[in-house]
Amino acid sequence: MKTKIQNNLWLVATFLIVCLFQIVEAADSPTTGIEAPVLSLAIRCTNEVVKAGDEIDIEFRITNRGTNDYKYADRTYDRSGRMDEYKLVVTNNAGEAIPDPRTSNKWGWFGGGLFQFAILKPGQSFIKIIPLNRWTLVKESGRYEVVGSYMPERYSTNSPEIISVPIIVEVLPRTPQEMNAYIGDLSNQLAAAVSDALVMKLMFTCNPKIVPALLDAMYKSGSGRFWETEALNFYIPHSDATKQEIFTVVNKRGLTDGMPSILSEYGYTNVEAFRPFIERSLALDNPKSWQAGATAAQQYGNDTFTPRLIALATEPGNSARMQAIYALAANRTDESVKTLKSLLNDADPQIRKTTERAIRTAYNWRGIWQGRLLKPEDFDEQYQVRDPMLLSK
Repeated sequence: MKTKIQNNLWLVATFLIVCLFQIVEAADSPTTGIEAPVLSLAIRCTNEVVKAGDEIDIEFRITNRGTNDYKYADRTYDRSGRMDEYKLVVTNNAGEAIPDPRTSNKWGWFGGGLFQFAILKPGQSFIKIIPLNRWTLVKESGRYEVVGSYMPERYSTNSPEIISVPIIVEVLPRTPQEMNAYIGDLSNQLAAAVSDALVMKLMFTCNPKIVPALLDAMYKSGSGRFWETEALNFYIPHSDATKQEIFTVVNKRGLTDGMPSILSEYGYTNVEAFRPFIERSLALDNPKSWQAGATAAQQYGNDTFTPRLIALATEPGNSARMQAIYALAANRTDESVKTLKSLLNDADPQIRKTTERAIRTAYNWRGIWQGRLLKPEDFDEQYQVRDPMLLSK
C-alpha cells in the first residue's frame, strides 16, 4: 500500500511539473497567436588567406526577417569548448565529409556557462565568429565546401534549424619547412606565456610536433589545461610515439589536470596502469601534482596510496587536503576509516564538512571509483543516508 501511495504521489508531482513547463513554453508557442521569428543565416570566411594548419574563422550572420522580436542567449563561450547552436559541416573536393574531431569522444561533455539574453528586432542581425576547425579536421590544402547551421533557442521559438547557403573555402598548402617554422614560432610564444589562444592555434595544425609544447603548457601554473587536453585527445593522431612522449613526461612530472583523460585515451584505464603515475604525483618532492594525484587516487584506489593520502589529509593548509579526504573514503582500509573518523571531529568546520560529504559520497554516489567500499558498520547510519544538499550523483 505504501508503495502504491508513493507511486501515485510521484505521478501527481510529475504531472504538475509537466504542466508548469507547458505553461512556461506556451508563452512562445505558435498556439498563443504569436508567430515565431523568421530567421535567416549567411556565413563567410573572414580570413583573407587560409593556409593548412591555420585557424579558419567563419562568420555567422543571423538576421530577423520576420515581424516579431527574437529573444536568444547571447553566448560567447561554452564549458564544452564549442557552442552547439552554431554548427559547421565540411566536404572536400571529392564530396567526402571531413570528420568531426570529437567523433571518437566517449565521455560526454559539461556544457553551459553564464550568458545574457539579447533581443533581435525585425530587420536586425547579429554576428558570431566560429572557428571551422572546432567542427571539422581540416588538415590539408584543398577546396572545401562549408555549410553552416543555426538552431534557434528552443525556449523562445519553435523555429526549425536554419541552414546557410554553401560557401567555398580555399586552403593553401604549407611546405614542411613552413609548417615547422609556424609551429616553432607558436611554441616559443607559448613557452613564454601560456594562453588558450596559442594552444588552439597549435591544436589546429593537427601536427604531432606540437606534443612537447602542449605537455609543457599543461604543467605551467595559470593554464586551464582544457585546450591542451582537447588537442591531445582529438586533434593529434594517436600513435605509439605520442604515447611514449606522454608516458615519459608523466612518469617524470606526475599528473596534472586533464592528464587522466588523455592517459585513458591511450589505454591506461585501471589501477595497475595508473599506479606509477599516482605514486609519482603523491611524492614528497612533487607538491604541484598532489591535487591531481589525490584526485586520480579517488578513481583508482589502491592500498599502497593510503599512508601518503593520510599524511595529505591530516596536514593543515595542505593544497591537496580535500582531494585526499575523498580518496581515503573511496578506498576502504582500517587506517582510512580511523583517519576519517578523526577528521569528523577536526577543529576546522570545513574539514568536518568535507569529511562528512566524502563519506556520504562513498556510500551513495561512487560513480567511477574503483576502490574498496566502506562497510555499513564503519560509520553511523546518519552518514550513510543520502544528503539532498549533495547534488552530484
